[in-house]
Amino acid sequence: MGMESVTTYIPPEIKRKLEEWAKQEERSISYLVAKLVTEAVNERVEQNYDRRTVRPDRR
Repeated sequence: MGMESVTTYIPPEIKRKLEEWAKQEERSISYLVAKLVTEAVNERVEQNYDRRTVRPDRR
């Protein structure tokens, strides 16, 4: 699977927390952020799919 590069800016405190988390997981910050973003996008896609398939009761 090919990967794309994305640049973002985050507050220093969030970066420190990500560094700690990545260290605990013995992973890089890039790996951790990619995993978090992938999970968030997949969850959003699933939620949007559910919204399209669930129709409100039409009275």
